[in-house]
Amino acid sequence: MKSSLEKLRNLGMTSEEESKILHLQDYILKVHTCKKSMTDEELFVDIVDGAILLQDSDIMTYDYNSNIEVKDTPDKPLSPSRSFKSSQSTRSLKHQQSIISSQSLDVVPNTGIASSRTSTINSDTVDLTNDPMFSSLNIEIDTTTLTQNTQTDLLQGLLSRKQAEYIRTRRAVKPTLLPGDSWVPKGILVCHIHEHKASINKVKFSAKDSILATSSDDGCVKIWNARRFDSKNIINNSRHTYSRQSQPIKGMAFYDTGDKIAAITRNGSLHEVGVKELKVYAARMIALEPDDVIIDMHTLGIGQEQTLVISTCDGKIIGVDVRSPTAIFKLSNNPSYGASSAMCTDVNEHWMCIGTRSGWITCWDLRFRLPITSWQHDSAGGGILDLKPNPISMSSIYVAVDNSPEVGVWNIESSSKERMLWYGEYEPFQSSSSSNGVSSLLPLGGEVVVTGGIDHVIRYWNTSQHTQSYTLAAPPDTPTTYTYGKKIVKNVEVIYMEAASPLLTSTSITQKDMNPSRPSPAHHQMITDMTFCKATQPFLITVDMGGVMKIWK
Repeated sequence: MKSSLEKLRNLGMTSEEESKILHLQDYILKVHTCKKSMTDEELFVDIVDGAILLQDSDIMTYDYNSNIEVKDTPDKPLSPSRSFKSSQSTRSLKHQQSIISSQSLDVVPNTGIASSRTSTINSDTVDLTNDPMFSSLNIEIDTTTLTQNTQTDLLQGLLSRKQAEYIRTRRAVKPTLLPGDSWVPKGILVCHIHEHKASINKVKFSAKDSILATSSDDGCVKIWNARRFDSKNIINNSRHTYSRQSQPIKGMAFYDTGDKIAAITRNGSLHEVGVKELKVYAARMIALEPDDVIIDMHTLGIGQEQTLVISTCDGKIIGVDVRSPTAIFKLSNNPSYGASSAMCTDVNEHWMCIGTRSGWITCWDLRFRLPITSWQHDSAGGGILDLKPNPISMSSIYVAVDNSPEVGVWNIESSSKERMLWYGEYEPFQSSSSSNGVSSLLPLGGEVVVTGGIDHVIRYWNTSQHTQSYTLAAPPDTPTTYTYGKKIVKNVEVIYMEAASPLLTSTSITQKDMNPSRPSPAHHQMITDMTFCKATQPFLITVDMGGVMKIWK
C-alpha cells in the first residue's frame, strides 16, 4: 500500500479531481463497506484490463459541482448480492476504488495524521466555520459517519489541504501587516512629496510588490514604489499616474491580489485599472439619485470573487461584483439619521458600519444584508468623521467626531462607549465644542492607534501603556511635551493628555523654539488619511488637503 501511494503521488492531481472526490465521499465509503463484505472470489471476478466505462454502471453521475446522487442508497450497508449483479457493475466499483488509490492526498494511511507535505491549520488564527467565503468552497464532510479506514484518512486529508489552501490565499491577499506596539515611529520625516494638485482623499498600500496608491480631488490616481522611500540619492517621483477620471476621486481600493485598483469619482464613475501597466479593465457608471455623491468604497472577498461596497451621501450602500456590469445588491440607511459621512468594514468582513453627519452609527450584517443596530454618538451634535474597526476586538470600532477632541472606542453589541482618548483643554463629556477634532484614524494593532487631526497634529496613543503615548508631529507654536494619565469618567475609561508642567506651558516650548533654523515637518493642512506600509522598513504615510504626502519612520 505504501509503495503504491508513493508511485501514485507522482501522477499529480488537478483541483477538479480533488473536488470530484469530495462529492463522491458517501459513495466511496459504501464501496469500501461492500468490498470488506465480499469474498475473494467475488472480489477478483471479471477483472478486465483497460478502460472502464462509467455508463455501464448503475450509478447516476453529474457534474462535480452539483450534488452527487446515487440510485441505491439503503440505510444498511449494501450486500454483495444487491451490489454486484453484473460484471459491468463490478468493474465500475473497482474503477471507483482505483480513483481513491490513484490520487495522492499526502496523508499517512490508517493514522489520520497529515504528512509533512500537508499544510496545518491554526484554528485560533482563522475561523473557517463562520467565514462566508470559506463556505463558498462547497466543502462538506460529515466526520461522524466516517470510520477509521484509509478512505476516511484520505478524505480528511483532502479537506485539510483545501482549508490550508484557502488560508494561504486569504493571507496572501490580506496579510497581517499591523505591527502593534512592536514598532514605534520616531517622528522622523523621510519624504515630503507634493505631486497632487488638490486634496488627497485616500492612500492605500498593497503588500504585493510594495505598491502605494493615492487618489485626489484633482482626478488622478498615482502609483508609488514604497521600496524607494528610504533611498538617499533619488527623487521619489510616482511610478504611474492615471488621469482619465476628470472628477474628484472619493474612493479607492486594491483588489485581485493587489494587481488591480478600483477608483470611483464623486459622481459615480468607476474605473478598474491594472497597477503595473494602467490597463483599463472596466469603466462603468454607478447610477445615483440627483444630488447624491460617493463618499467611500471598500472591497470584500478574495481573488477574483470580490465585491466593491460603495457608500453614498444619501445613505445608499451599493455592492458591485468586479466580474459583473450590474450591482448585486442595494441597501439604504435610515434617512432620519442624516447624510452618510464615513464607513468601515470588519476585518473578517462579517459587518460594516455607516456614520452620518448627525452623529448616528448603523451596523449592517454583510452576510444577511440587514441592519443590526443603530445608536447616536454622545458628542454635542458632531458628525462622524472617521470609523475604523478595532483589530483586537471584533465587536468594537474607533470613532472620530467633529467638534470634539476625542476618539471613542464603542462596543457595537451594547452600543456603549468603552474607552475614550481625550486631548481637549476641558473635561470630557462637557458640552463645549472644539474645532480640533480627529479627521483620520489608523489602528496599528494591539492597543495602539495613530490619529491625525483637523489641527494638523499627529498623535500616537498606546492605551495599554498610556505613558508611552506622545505627539508625533505638530505645527509651529503647538506644544509637543505632554503627560498622559488615565481615569474613569461616567463608567468610561479616559486616557487624557495635559501639559507636562506649568513651566513648559508658561514658556511655550514648541518645535520651532527647540530648533528655530529648521522648518516644522508637520502638515500645514488638515490630515485626510493615513496608512502603514512595510517595504524595506516600516513607514507611516500621511496625506492632507493640500495634496501633500509625508512618509515618517
